[in-house]
Amino acid sequence: MNEGSGQGSTAEARLTKRELFALVAEEAFKDGQISAVEQTLLRALARFMKLDPAWARQCLVQAKGKFEAGGLGNARPLDGLTLYRKALAVAALDGRADKLEAVLLHGLRQLLHVTDEDHRQAVEAVRNFLRSRRPTNAPAPAITVVPDY
Repeated sequence: MNEGSGQGSTAEARLTKRELFALVAEEAFKDGQISAVEQTLLRALARFMKLDPAWARQCLVQAKGKFEAGGLGNARPLDGLTLYRKALAVAALDGRADKLEAVLLHGLRQLLHVTDEDHRQAVEAVRNFLRSRRPTNAPAPAITVVPDY
């Protein structure tokens, strides 16, 4: 798998490997520290996605810098379901998940131990969020995020 540009989303792949890792790193740093569990998650995710270790370390440094600058919002420990919903939302911005996004989301789901029920609730929450952002005269989004595995 290629790492993706990390330079923003394209119409073809809104959730790249680098974007997903950066999202997880920022969520892990929301409380200002990386716990042993978070470190294990980040290492497993980097291995799963075959990311360059130097790039992954730099990404963690950037996430820490964002935390120190107050750019990560309210401090809290990593919440796997919140993280999974955020990743789903990024992938679903165009109304569907492409093949790479589906693979990334499935891997994240396994790493976070997201149950089938939690997955269904997360998909519904993302659908509701996207509907709330839709202009009133726009057609309802046809969201096919990730099939149940």
